[in-house]
Amino acid sequence: MDSGDVKSITIRIAGRAYPVKVNHEDEARIQQMEKELNDKIQFYKTEFQDIDHQDALTMTLLRYAFDLSKRTQSEESKLLIHDRLNIIDKMLNDTY
Repeated sequence: MDSGDVKSITIRIAGRAYPVKVNHEDEARIQQMEKELNDKIQFYKTEFQDIDHQDALTMTLLRYAFDLSKRTQSEESKLLIHDRLNIIDKMLNDTY
């Protein structure tokens, strides 16, 4: 992070304030993430009324971890397919 481009902001997640330093170009993305997290926490609290605050936070974390894992596996699959297509392409080119 270039210190000339860094800005200090405070985000609130589940009612708690967290000071963070962000690049100007990342500020809007961080604020969107803040909104999404709070919305998801509120969703779990509303949907599952018998869970406590910690459970809503944990369920939100698990949702994001699962989504990240799926995305990572998808990227790995794309790389594997790309590598195999390159091998097939090389084999076809060597044949002709």
